Amino acid sequence: MESLIQFRRLIFKKKELGDPLYVKLLRGGFWMFFLNITAKLLTLLSGILLARWLGVQSFGIYTSALAVITLLNIPATRGIPTLIVRLMASYEVKESWGFMRGLLFRTNQVVLFLSVITAFIAFLVVKYVDLGLSPEYLTTFNIAFLLMPIMAVGFLTCSSLRGLDFVVLSQIPEKLVMPGLLIILLAIWEYFDFGQNSEIPANIAISFRLFSYVVAFGLAVWWFTKRLPKKIWKQTPSYDNKYWLRSALPLLFIGGTAVITLQTDVFMLAMFKGAEEVGIYRVASRVAEMVAFTLGVVNMVIEPSISSLYTEKKIIQLQGVLTKSARLTLALAIPSAVFLVLFAEPVLSFVFGQDYIAGATPLIILCFAQLVNAGAGSAGKILNMTGFEKEGAWGMGIGAVLNILLNLILIPKWGAEGAAVGTGLSLIAWNIILVVFVRKRVGLDSTIIGKPRTLRNENKL
Repeated sequence: MESLIQFRRLIFKKKELGDPLYVKLLRGGFWMFFLNITAKLLTLLSGILLARWLGVQSFGIYTSALAVITLLNIPATRGIPTLIVRLMASYEVKESWGFMRGLLFRTNQVVLFLSVITAFIAFLVVKYVDLGLSPEYLTTFNIAFLLMPIMAVGFLTCSSLRGLDFVVLSQIPEKLVMPGLLIILLAIWEYFDFGQNSEIPANIAISFRLFSYVVAFGLAVWWFTKRLPKKIWKQTPSYDNKYWLRSALPLLFIGGTAVITLQTDVFMLAMFKGAEEVGIYRVASRVAEMVAFTLGVVNMVIEPSISSLYTEKKIIQLQGVLTKSARLTLALAIPSAVFLVLFAEPVLSFVFGQDYIAGATPLIILCFAQLVNAGAGSAGKILNMTGFEKEGAWGMGIGAVLNILLNLILIPKWGAEGAAVGTGLSLIAWNIILVVFVRKRVGLDSTIIGKPRTLRNENKL
């Protein structure tokens, strides 16, 4: 009973228990895990409804459109949001309100310009270049292009909230509001049978997503304006454009290569095999991501601690955090992977429908790759938080190139299975490279087999 009371006090801060690292991580981990598990369930539910109510063909078109705009939006959505998290926090501590105001103005200006120009060029290409796309493809893509500036500015606003240390609040618009509203809109369409017993068209689904993003990110903008320090409006904007650009470029490369790695398989499947194959594969890849779901939560929780402990040269304590978090991630990943490997076909059939059983083999392949991903731990975050972004960029760049080459070779011959093998192998290679860089450059071990330094010393004694 006493331990339960202490846990409640720990989570809700009803009594100060001191602030050792494990208390901080546990408290942050509790709320982030709760938020992310809810978000994952909503995302999974929306994916199930989309896969069932759109049908394989329309779901493939919908997924292809999202993959294309995600790739096209890389210059606007990668690098700058990460930079703004770091600089907003720094400027708030230093009370550099002029630079904070200048940063917000310049980054929003650049992001909006890049996303609008890219979307307009893409619209012209689709309209005037004969790509052999069906009318449903064309309509869905044109609506998706409208999403690009909304997503770009929305991501930047949520990143600004994170920079002001409203981490949980910053995740709510994209992870809870957007999928929740999308589910409601899909359910309304089906309940009132607007499609007259037919499947939901891809262009209607992408329109629902557009509306959901407008509402979600509109809420984020409102929250941000309410929480922005009032002192900022009393200052003249100050600009450090050269420093901002120099800092954003490596982060842009890292974020861009990560997106390319995640979207290459879908994009190439759409080119070589068509929408139906994309729909089947996308379901399999989404389910496989559940295996390493905990890794994303762990990364968000321990990311600040990696930076602070490394700066303070508390290497023994940091190694202990990394090893324990990697083991926890893998321990939670193994049961999920085993279940999905053993029951791949029944899961896909029961949850998504008979049409998606063909995704069983890709699902099994990707589950093994995700296990390696979980076991490798937070290697990429370690490099970014300890000042070795260039090594992280090299590792991710090699992984992205390998992913493109493998998918280019394997997809034309083996379709979704080839995409799974190519993506799985590149994910494993990417993790191995990052783990090696962490060992050689940082002197730490991000994997499950790395003992804390204290244990190594004790063994020697």
